[in-house]
Amino acid sequence: MAGYSNAIVVVVALMVFPSMVLAQSSYEVGGDASWGKLHFDYQAWADSITFLVGDSLDFDYDPTSIDVIVAASADLYDQCSLQGNLGDYSDGNTVLTLSTVGTYYFFDSRFCNDNMKFFVVAH
Repeated sequence: MAGYSNAIVVVVALMVFPSMVLAQSSYEVGGDASWGKLHFDYQAWADSITFLVGDSLDFDYDPTSIDVIVAASADLYDQCSLQGNLGDYSDGNTVLTLSTVGTYYFFDSRFCNDNMKFFVVAH
């Protein structure tokens, strides 16, 4: 009976305090390449990771030539459009948290057409 009670406590803790029980991770975008390396396959990097709600992406880059755009939709992302997006960051060290389940789209305003872009799905 004690084992059953312990299992109930763990399930309740996961439901009530998921952020205390499940650790969030922080990822340097591009790994060793960082954000801003031309001709790097950022999508392959993103595809190699399972992202969870609460994880954060750390964009480390030269703000004089690189930025981070958060696209509001797949269409804006595909078009590398600067209109109607959710955010435009150029501080050189941008940390963005995946706050809800869904797809997030990121690109650089200057080099998006050179494939400096990627999307992630937070579970």
